[in-house]
Amino acid sequence: MFARFGGDEFALLLPETGRDKAYEVVQRFCLALASAPVEFGGRSVAITVSAGIAGLANEADCLDALLKRADQALYQAKAAGRNRVMVEPTAE
Repeated sequence: MFARFGGDEFALLLPETGRDKAYEVVQRFCLALASAPVEFGGRSVAITVSAGIAGLANEADCLDALLKRADQALYQAKAAGRNRVMVEPTAE
């Protein structure tokens, strides 16, 4: 499921997908976007993405907690220079 979360933020839910596989999916998406610039106002514009990935910690985990952790990973990606994918540290 893919949805606009607000402003320029989007959420992608990948059921039954671990963090490593989710990272691969999102990284491929980011690379595909960056390699296909769009024409805008007579200029070629590259699209970049910063992404944060989080996984359910346990069966009792709620969507709000999951989104909060993904948002924290997103801000780590932005702080690390943008145009990158960051995965939350596993809470084990």
